[in-house]
Amino acid sequence: VSQSRYSSKSVEIEPNNYNMWRQLIVCNNETKNHTRMLVDAEKAVQLFPTESIFYLYYSFSALQLKEYAKCIQMTRLGAESIYENDLKVQLLIIMGDAAHYAKQYETCDSAYTKALELEPENVNALNNYAYFLSLRKIKLKEAEEMSKKCVQQEPNNASYLDTYGWILFVQKKYDDALTYIQRAHQYRDWE
Repeated sequence: VSQSRYSSKSVEIEPNNYNMWRQLIVCNNETKNHTRMLVDAEKAVQLFPTESIFYLYYSFSALQLKEYAKCIQMTRLGAESIYENDLKVQLLIIMGDAAHYAKQYETCDSAYTKALELEPENVNALNNYAYFLSLRKIKLKEAEEMSKKCVQQEPNNASYLDTYGWILFVQKKYDDALTYIQRAHQYRDWE
């Protein structure tokens, strides 16, 4: 926490120093101070509008704080402003998550569709989108296929197994669902 205080002073002294802003925001992230990270990342985006990492940190903190409208706005701005596909995909996933929680389902679907166009095998996008579709009980066959890809890529990932089991359950494939839910339980990290 004291490191964050020193970093905060540093950006006051040298407000145009990219590395100091990045270090400040990394400290906020490490200490899980999402409120502070939201404020600092917003300032950093204004100072460095072509630096995609600040859009990502802002969006992540807004999502954690359930500031869905702010999150969607910044992810949209970031996705339009950056060219690195990996960071753009991460922003689109965050946008999809925020839009789902805000019940903006068209935006959710659009964000995930774009993310999967850029990176068709991204397990985070596949898993989250499949789960959200299953919660809405729509496109269940598509959700099952996306979720199945996650399980094929990471067969011991409890989260992916759980999602796949849930989707099978929603489709009333109870025996298969039980198999995957039990496997998820087997691999769950019970810290």
